[in-house]
Amino acid sequence: MRRIIPIIFLVVLGTSISATAQLPIGHASPVGSHSPTLLGEPLWFGNAAYAYHLQDAPPGGQALLVVSLERSDRLIGGLQVYPSLASGDLLFVLTGPIDGAGQASFPRPLPGPEVPALAGLDLYAQMAVTDPTLPGALGTTQGLLLEVTLSPRLAFANYQTGLVLIDPIQGASQVVTGTPPSTVIEGAVFGNGGHDLFAASFNGLFWIDTQDPAPHVDRTIPGSWTAVEWDRVHQRLYALNPAHGYLAVIDGDRSSPGFFSVMAQRSAAANSLDISADGTRLALGSSIGTLELLDTDPSSASYLESLPTPPSPIVFGYGVFVGPVSFTPDGRVAAIRVDRLLGEPTSELHRLDVLLSQWIDHDALAPGYQPLSAASDPRLPPIFSFFPTRDGSAALLSGSSAVLRIDFSLSAPDQFAISATPIPPATFTRTYHGLSPSSRFLVEREYMPLGAPAPNQISLIAVSTGQKFSLATLDAFANSSSQTVSVWR
Repeated sequence: MRRIIPIIFLVVLGTSISATAQLPIGHASPVGSHSPTLLGEPLWFGNAAYAYHLQDAPPGGQALLVVSLERSDRLIGGLQVYPSLASGDLLFVLTGPIDGAGQASFPRPLPGPEVPALAGLDLYAQMAVTDPTLPGALGTTQGLLLEVTLSPRLAFANYQTGLVLIDPIQGASQVVTGTPPSTVIEGAVFGNGGHDLFAASFNGLFWIDTQDPAPHVDRTIPGSWTAVEWDRVHQRLYALNPAHGYLAVIDGDRSSPGFFSVMAQRSAAANSLDISADGTRLALGSSIGTLELLDTDPSSASYLESLPTPPSPIVFGYGVFVGPVSFTPDGRVAAIRVDRLLGEPTSELHRLDVLLSQWIDHDALAPGYQPLSAASDPRLPPIFSFFPTRDGSAALLSGSSAVLRIDFSLSAPDQFAISATPIPPATFTRTYHGLSPSSRFLVEREYMPLGAPAPNQISLIAVSTGQKFSLATLDAFANSSSQTVSVWR
C-alpha cells in the first residue's frame, strides 16, 4: 500500500525565494558598486509562476532582458555578452524598472499542457542594467543556461522497491518495473529535460522513459555500474564501471540511432563522478582519495584526456569513507568529502581550485593543507552532507536540526562565512538528504531503523527559510535502512 499526500506544488515553486533555478554561465560585468545577478524559475509548461528575477542591481535603474536560442560569447563595449543577438536567434527582449532594493522581476507565466518534444531544449538569457548615478554606464548579469523541462518529478531508490517516481503536483507515485530481483540502485539522474531517467546498478545501467504510462526499464547496458551523470549540453551520459575499471560515454541523443549505446570507454580507477554545468569538465574521485579531472568537450582535441592536478594530500586509514566527489557548476572547484568513523567521528571537505590546480587552504597561517572540517571550525557538525549550490558561491551542509550555508569569497577562496537556518526536527530517527537542481530545496527522506514498522516520510525543506513541505508517505519503503537515491528534474 502506498499513501500519497498531495500538495499545491505551484505555490512552492512560485515563492520569491532567491535561487539559481537554472545554471549560471560566466560572470557579471559590474557597474559602479553593483554586480547584478539573474535568476530563473524552473522552465516547464504548466508553471504559472515562471519568471526571471534580477538582484543586486543599481536601485532606480533600468533592466533589459534578452532570451536567445543560441549562445555566442562576445565582448561588446567592454561587456561580456553570452546569448546570441542575431535576429534569427532572439526569442524576446523585455525592459523594465529596477526598484529601490535593486531588484526587478519579469513574469512570464507558462500555461500547460506539457510539450514533451521540447523537453531538453536549451535557451540562453542575460540582463543588462543601467545605473542612474552613472549616466551612460552599463552593467550585465552573468548568463543563464535555461533548460525546458517536463513538470517536476522525484525519483527514489530502495532495496525492496527499486525505483519509484513521485509526481508531487498530482500527488501520485509509480514503481518502475523491469529491474532484476534484489537490484541495488547506486545512482540515478534525469536527462533530456526529465523525459528520461538513467539509473546505475550492479545489475546493469538502465534507461526508463518517464512519459510511459507504466514506466519500466526500456533498455539495459550490461555491467556493474556505481555512478552516472548527465551532460545536458552535449546530450551524453557518463557512467562508471569500477569492477572493470573504466568510464563509459553513452549516447543520450534521443534522435540518434545509437541512443543509449556506449560511444567510448576510458580506463578509470574511480567510484564517483560529477560534471560541470557546461559539460566541459568531469571530476573522478576514488575510494583512496585521488582526484582526476577530464576534458569532456567533444569538440576538443583532448577529449577525455586528463587535466593536470596536484597529488592528493588526503591522509587515510582504517574506518575512513571517501566520497562522493562534487563539482561547482562553473567547474571552478571540485570537492571530496572524507568521513572518519572511528574514534571521534568527523567529516572533512577537501577542495581543489581547478583553474589554479591547487588545493584550497582555509587557514592562511597554518602550514600545509587544512581541510574544511569540524576540527578547523567548531561551528560545523562532526558529520555532514555537502551540497554545492548552483552558482558555486556557497555550499550547504545538512544536519538533523539545521541547514548550514557556507559562503565563499570569490576574491579570496580560502575565506568563508557560515550561517545556520533551523529546520523542523525529523519525525523518524534516520534521514537522507539530497539537493534539488534549483538549490532551493533539500529533499528529505525520514525513516525508522531496520525492523521498525513505520512508513517513510518524504519532504522538501526550503533552504532559505527552513520551512518543510510534506510530499508523500510511502509504506513501500517501510523497514528499510538501505541506501537511497533522490533526484529531481
